[in-house]
Amino acid sequence: MSDLKKCPFCAEEIKAEAKKCKHCSESLDNNNVQPETSQQSNPDIIEKPKKNNLIGIMVFVILALIALYFFSNWYYRT
Repeated sequence: MSDLKKCPFCAEEIKAEAKKCKHCSESLDNNNVQPETSQQSNPDIIEKPKKNNLIGIMVFVILALIALYFFSNWYYRT
């Protein structure tokens, strides 16, 4: 059974003798390895604000369209 270690880029478990991480596809050469940071160890931290921003923008656009619809019906009613 092979030894496992954590990838310094995504913190997923990989084989100790691996040259490239199968999760994040980063090269694991000793010259290229950088220490973990809180943002690198969990990619979800970076993605969540983007998802929240997209949802907020979509809600804003939908509410703006609904308001425009009701305003136009009120303004142009005969």
